[in-house]
Formats: sequence, structure tokens, C-alpha cells
Amino acid sequence: MQLNVQVQTLPYQIERKLVAPLDPVPPPQRLTAYADALGAQVYEPCAATDENAGIFYGSSLRAVGYYSSDEPRADFPLLRLAGPLQLAVLAASPGAPHCVIHAYGQPALAAWVLPVADAFAAVAAGVPHR
Repeated sequence: MQLNVQVQTLPYQIERKLVAPLDPVPPPQRLTAYADALGAQVYEPCAATDENAGIFYGSSLRAVGYYSSDEPRADFPLLRLAGPLQLAVLAASPGAPHCVIHAYGQPALAAWVLPVADAFAAVAAGVPHR
């Protein structure tokens, strides 16, 4: 499976830097490599000044977690890591509650996300997430 992205057409240098080495890599390893690169090259240097860094890094961890067959057996460690990253920017970003809800979107983690789902329902009543 190829990434199907023309690296040279990506508009931002950071995207080209993160995606280019991953094109020939199989999906599970590609997701992990992307999350690792996003954490090191975007989240760590930018989290203090850009709330989107946490949202994107958390989303990449969520993707790895949902793709991994080991995640449920290990009690969802990547989803548990993604949620707090995104919870940290709840007040600063209107998109963060939606990301948090999906980070904790497993029955075993539902109690963690109910307050966020209720708050999200207050601002996005037409899109139930509970």
C-alpha cells in the first residue's frame, strides 16, 4: 500500500519532511513513524506556543492506537496518552473536545470522556457524541 501523496505537492515544508520517508513503509510502521516524527519535530518544539501541536500529535497517537491489535490488551496506552494531550488544550481550541472524545472512544475508557462529551453536546447539539 502506497501513501498516494505527491510529496512535492504538499504545501508546507514540515509536511514534506514528515511524509517523504514514509512512502514505501507498510501502514502499521508508517503510522508509528509518523507519530514519532510528529512528536519530536512538531509537538515537542511547538506545544508551548501552538495548541494545535497537541491536537495533531494526540490524533497521530490515536491513529496508532486504533490500528494496533495490542492496544486493547495493554489497556489502551496510546489512547490514554492522546487524551490528556488534547484535554490540555480544551479551553484554547474548539476542535479539542471532539478529538478528546475519540481518543477515549472505547467502552473501557468511557467514564473518562463523559464530562467532555456533555460539554461538547452543549456547543454542538446537532452532533451527538455520547
